[in-house]
Amino acid sequence: MDRVKTSAGKNRKTSLKATWMFLPSLKYHIKHGYKQYLDDATAAYLPLKPEDTLCDYYYVTEQEMHFLKDKYDVDTIFTVRNTDVYEGKYVLMKKRTN
Repeated sequence: MDRVKTSAGKNRKTSLKATWMFLPSLKYHIKHGYKQYLDDATAAYLPLKPEDTLCDYYYVTEQEMHFLKDKYDVDTIFTVRNTDVYEGKYVLMKKRTN
């Protein structure tokens, strides 16, 4: 969350979309400490439609990142190990600035 927070401008909140499994946690953290920096997180429906490229960040699974590679760059990769459900790599992708 701090990584995304630093992109917020003085008069503009950062926008974030995420794969479904991250939404409950993201919504909680935005409500409890980050709402001045971030718009409420919304679901990422992949593949992207042209209008979906208005979002600043996407938080997705490693398997979903190929849907974003044309307009978004990898910002951070998080690796989770030794859990029953969530093992894998999760990727924060930032909108490419031309």
